[in-house]
Amino acid sequence: RFEKNGNSLVLTAVDGELKVLMGIRDQIRPGVREELQRLRRLGVKNLVMLSGDNQGTVDVVSRELGLTEAHGNMLPEDKAAYVKELIDKGQIVAFVGDGVNDSPSLALAHIGIAMGGGTDVAIETSDVVLMNSDFGRLPHALGLTKATARNMRQNIVIAVGVVLVLLAS
Repeated sequence: RFEKNGNSLVLTAVDGELKVLMGIRDQIRPGVREELQRLRRLGVKNLVMLSGDNQGTVDVVSRELGLTEAHGNMLPEDKAAYVKELIDKGQIVAFVGDGVNDSPSLALAHIGIAMGGGTDVAIETSDVVLMNSDFGRLPHALGLTKATARNMRQNIVIAVGVVLVLLAS
C-alpha cells in the first residue's frame, strides 16, 4: 500500500523484531512540471523516467509530472540498455542524471546532461553540466541551442547567396 502511494519503504527492527514501518516520499521540486512542459513546447517528444526506485513510486511521480513513460526497479545496466535501444531505433537521446548509477547512460546518450551537484563520475561522463543543479536551466539551454543552430543555418544561406551573386557577376 505504501509503495502504490509513491512511498519507499523503511523497516526498522530492534533485536530482530519489526518495530517501525515507514513510507518516505521524495518531494518533486516546485516548477519541474512547468519546465517539462516547456521542453515539450521546444520539440521534445518523449519524456521518460528511468529509476532504481520501486515502480509504485515511479508511477506516482510520472503521473504528477505528465511523463510519456516511466520505468522503475532499474539497475544502471538496465538504464544503459534502454538508452541504447532508443538510439538503435534512430531516436536522438538526451539523458539527465546526477549519480554514479546514471554515468553509463550519460556516456551512451547523444547528449549527457549532469546536474552540477551530482557525483564526479556523472559530471565527467556528461556532455553538459548544469552547474547550479537548476532543472529550469535545461529548457533555457535547449532554446539557446535551437536559436544558435537557426542562426548558423541563416548565416550559411546568406554566405552561399553572396558567393553565388559574386560568381554570377
